Amino acid sequence: MAEKLELEKDGSRAPGKVSVLRWIGFLAADYLSASLVATLFIGPLDSLSLGEEWSWLPSTLSNFLTFALLFFFAVLYLQLICKMSLRALLFGAEGSPDWAQAAKIILVYLVGYVVSTLISSRFGAELELNTIGPIPIFVNLLVVASLTWMQTTWEELVFRGIFLRWSCGEKIAPTLRCVIAGLVSSLLFMWLHGSNPEVLSQSGIDVAVAFSIYFLAGASLYFFDVAFGDAMAGCAVHWINNFVGFALINQVGTVVVTGALVIDHTPVAAAGMLVYTAICYIPVYLYIAYLAKKGALPRR
Repeated sequence: MAEKLELEKDGSRAPGKVSVLRWIGFLAADYLSASLVATLFIGPLDSLSLGEEWSWLPSTLSNFLTFALLFFFAVLYLQLICKMSLRALLFGAEGSPDWAQAAKIILVYLVGYVVSTLISSRFGAELELNTIGPIPIFVNLLVVASLTWMQTTWEELVFRGIFLRWSCGEKIAPTLRCVIAGLVSSLLFMWLHGSNPEVLSQSGIDVAVAFSIYFLAGASLYFFDVAFGDAMAGCAVHWINNFVGFALINQVGTVVVTGALVIDHTPVAAAGMLVYTAICYIPVYLYIAYLAKKGALPRR
């Protein structure tokens, strides 16, 4: 039976009215198109030899262009396959980003991030990473800011936006279907991030911790979006977390024990890693509770 199209006045499809087959087709087209172009035109960048002073440039350009392609094709295929704009997917047909609220969420999250970093610096250790840095600081901040914006927006589109619109439609609310979709979304987020070779090459307890951290991150971002009624909160938290982390790694070549790649091979260190990660999110949960008490969250 032919799929019935339910479109808005401007000709775009209403959020939540996209079939599962169209979502699968969208994801497959996005990934395959970006991978093909990256293999043909971007892959050779990594093999360029520009001397020690410019050693950071090939991999930086490669990462930037790869995420730019994923983001470009995602926006393109949303329109072509799903008949939906990026704004409609993330914020609803009539919605728009609340930048003031996003700034507050970022500041609240940074409180937890700083506290977690201070605690882990006191009880943990710094980890030397294989990085591309150091690179010129203005280039680092500009490239990392734009790269992480495209990366995190794409991931929020895939891991939160699609699942929220599929389960809730236009009006995001904590229904049973929404909760189940959130569980599947968080497990998928955990699996795809945990499949990173840098994680799987570690010991058993380290892999378990990394998977737990990614699940906690995915579930928290999903909860934040449900609480605020659109994807702005998840986008804001995801972006500032990755921006600060990548900027510090590229610039100084080390990172304090706060991320899923920090591995120490002991149960105590593993428990500490989970605590450090949870501390980052606690202020946002408290902020949501504060807004809920004031009645300032979106009405369902």
